[in-house]
Amino acid sequence: MKLVDLLNKLNIKINERVNLEILNITCDSRKCNKNTLYINMNNQYLSDAINNGIKVIISDKYIDFDEITIYVKDVKSFYYKALKLFYKDLNSYVIGITGTCGKTTTATLLYETLKYKYNNLLLISSNGNYVFHNKKEKYLDTVNTTPNIEIIYDLISKYDYDYIIIEVSSQGLMDNRLEGIVFDLAVFLNISCDHLDYHKTMNEYFNAKLRLFKQLKKDSIALVNYNLDHKDEIKKIVNNLYTFGIDEGDYKISYLEPSLEKMSIKLEDKWFITSLSGDFNAENISAVNAIVKILNVSNDYLELALTNNFKVPGRQNIINYLDSKIIIDFAHTEKEVERLLIHLRNNCKNKLYIIIGCGGDRDKSKRPIIGKLCEKYGDFCIFTKDNSRSENTIDIINQMLTYYNKSNYIVVVKRKDAIKFGISMLNREDILAVIGMGKEDLKLINEVISNEL
Repeated sequence: MKLVDLLNKLNIKINERVNLEILNITCDSRKCNKNTLYINMNNQYLSDAINNGIKVIISDKYIDFDEITIYVKDVKSFYYKALKLFYKDLNSYVIGITGTCGKTTTATLLYETLKYKYNNLLLISSNGNYVFHNKKEKYLDTVNTTPNIEIIYDLISKYDYDYIIIEVSSQGLMDNRLEGIVFDLAVFLNISCDHLDYHKTMNEYFNAKLRLFKQLKKDSIALVNYNLDHKDEIKKIVNNLYTFGIDEGDYKISYLEPSLEKMSIKLEDKWFITSLSGDFNAENISAVNAIVKILNVSNDYLELALTNNFKVPGRQNIINYLDSKIIIDFAHTEKEVERLLIHLRNNCKNKLYIIIGCGGDRDKSKRPIIGKLCEKYGDFCIFTKDNSRSENTIDIINQMLTYYNKSNYIVVVKRKDAIKFGISMLNREDILAVIGMGKEDLKLINEVISNEL
């Protein structure tokens, strides 16, 4: 796109003899070259961008630059508008999924379901970004649940997708990582205490998630959990709201849980067995069932996905170890940990061992609550390092132990050693739950964990 054409669309006039071809728009100096429109957010990396050859800068601050500088009143507003204009209009149906728990499982299950019917899909999730084009899949790693807005625009502009599925975090919404993206369907799974280091109050947290529904196209569809307390607030800003749930709501399913590793799901009048288990996964399946019905896609495709040993990396992954089981799960919010531990407790025939920590530089209020949950449901707990970031691991663990009254625990700071210790305690029909961190690949080789954690 010609620079002059882009700026004309934004009602900014420059000398038309400036015949620069713009190949990318960025605020990241590392992505700069002579054909970059560089957005100068704070001067911090300006010299790096200049050294990388930029010819034009957008800024709201005076800078000393030998080439072209265009000054605007609001550089962030310009950035989002320019990105939207630079990338082609979306012809795809865009689905946003938010909630405290279950976003990744729901989004991934929907993606796997639609792969049976459609050739071109995009999944943007905390477990990575998946481009499914002409039935060929490409995986791209990610850092955040909701990536940077430039990454999102780059991904969604590559192809004409049938459907784009985006896992939407509250922080991603507040950080404007979805600015300018409009949705055809928005899904609200649930909300519970989390991210209060960022949002401060539950009301702020909910209002952050509510922003997704304000980015719906006119007369599009909102889909929310039947048990969500905030349905009426969402109804105020959308015209079409439907609910999903277990045995209740506009779109409902039933389930029976035969064991730790599987459950029976009823879609319409048909029962079948899936490798997902737990009431929380039944809710996730209920959400996907509702989405599929709204899209007029046959339930047969959802059944295919669920009966084809569907699993999400890092979510309730089960390793059979001798006569016991090791469960690896990314649970890190108090609600996720509680749901997981209740599920494991109800399905544990002998002792339940728990390995857990909490991330540093994140919501500290949940740490003692998670510790207390481990005391309540576990037979023995091993507290260890998660991702401590700038905090001291022992300080984090001590906060988790604030209300822990029993003596059935040990602190093993190094996570690899904690896992080895937990495995050494296992006897017949015990369960070892390795909780937290992410989808790190844990491999049992010669009865030890192979990678450094």
